[in-house]
Amino acid sequence: MIGDERLKLLVVFCSLKNMFESTGASISKNGVLIRLTTERWGHITYGHPQMAEHYFTVLDTIREPEAIYAGNSGELLAVKTIAPGRAVVVCYREQTDIDDGFIITAYPTSNIARIERRNRVWPQ
Repeated sequence: MIGDERLKLLVVFCSLKNMFESTGASISKNGVLIRLTTERWGHITYGHPQMAEHYFTVLDTIREPEAIYAGNSGELLAVKTIAPGRAVVVCYREQTDIDDGFIITAYPTSNIARIERRNRVWPQ
């Protein structure tokens, strides 16, 4: 039988391991694999419960965005319309030197003009 302390450590380790496992991935316009981890999907749906039904939309927005804008700290913002006057914004980071990246967050917006004020990086 496993001692209580060892069992607690095992539970914590498994929780941390699962937290950073990818639930899905997509290829960005730059050809970089962008991962969506379990932890990030939980973050997205906790802060924006309406995003729970847009899991595939989030991944598709990375693969086929309508536009990509520069973020404030090196991240990219991919935008895709989901309804008239409504869009999904997916914030992600690319590490092009190792062909890897990850989704930071995603959220719905009706204030598309606010995103469009940023520097557009794709299409140019």
